[in-house]
Amino acid sequence: MSVLESASTIAESAAAFARPMVSALAAGGRDLLAMRTVARIGTDPPRGWDRLADC
Repeated sequence: MSVLESASTIAESAAAFARPMVSALAAGGRDLLAMRTVARIGTDPPRGWDRLADC
């Protein structure tokens, strides 16, 4: 894991955001399963998920 400085560029920020996802895709296994679960919840939230919107 790398730490971004407050003066990080857009490219550095984008790379820091994407790097864990690309690593999970390449590695497979549990990391990929976790990424797929997060993506699924983001695109198709379970029933009742909207109750957390006001938190």
